[in-house]
Amino acid sequence: MLCTEKQRAEYLYRSYTAVDGLWFRIIEDARGFDEALAHDTAVWRVMPKIQARKIKEMLGLSAGMDHLKTALLAKFEMEGYETAGPPVKTEDGWTMTVTLCPWVEILKKVGREHVAESISGTICPAEMKVWGAEFGDNISVTVSRGLCTGGRECEFTLHGD
Repeated sequence: MLCTEKQRAEYLYRSYTAVDGLWFRIIEDARGFDEALAHDTAVWRVMPKIQARKIKEMLGLSAGMDHLKTALLAKFEMEGYETAGPPVKTEDGWTMTVTLCPWVEILKKVGREHVAESISGTICPAEMKVWGAEFGDNISVTVSRGLCTGGRECEFTLHGD
């Protein structure tokens, strides 16, 4: 074996994040920001289904709020998010606080933080809607943005049964 498992994971993660940004920029250059964002939103209405189903399979999860919480924690861990601690139980679900978002960090690194709010305001809700639906018809996830607007954290609140 030429590469370690860690090197392989880093390579695939870098490729995954790079291709997301590259195709966005290519469409943006050819057709404009709004069209690139519309296509990106379409992608992120499908990609979470693939991700959620794979995490369910990997971790032996099924439907339900607790399983969604576990799946999102796994997603956050694998994608390099940092959280303020464990999820907090609320009256109707759970709240998860993100203190570092790898997507925001990438936008900063490439000097595109000026589009972060537009992208996150569209993509994050679309993505989280799909994650909630994959774990139950009555489950939803709301996102209180903050990192993309210069805040110190984002909150993901899981609602439902």
